[in-house]
Amino acid sequence: MRDFFKKRYGVDQLNKFLLGVAIVCVVLNWIFRSSVFYILGMIALILCYFRMFSTHYGKRMRENEAFRNVVYSVQQKLKPSDYHIYRCPRCGQKIRIPRGKGRVSIHCPKCGNDFIKRS
Repeated sequence: MRDFFKKRYGVDQLNKFLLGVAIVCVVLNWIFRSSVFYILGMIALILCYFRMFSTHYGKRMRENEAFRNVVYSVQQKLKPSDYHIYRCPRCGQKIRIPRGKGRVSIHCPKCGNDFIKRS
């Protein structure tokens, strides 16, 4: 048995996600009695086990890396920005100001206009 598992890919972030999706689908199937949730849960679980017992390390690593890139890009889009973007009232130039500094006087680098905003 030990030799069997030595040559297998194992568990990674994508497998954990697929297992979570399978559990959520099974719970939703219990609540709503819908065969759609049952089928989606079983597909996710079968895919999870397929990846876990796979011997193709390279393919599974590329799949996991692609999954991690998607998760990272979604996290970056949902993360609040550390900056406010203001437009100069005179010329329309975009100016980036750090958040949390209170009322600040902003000097436009393009036209030299000064204006006050809250950061």
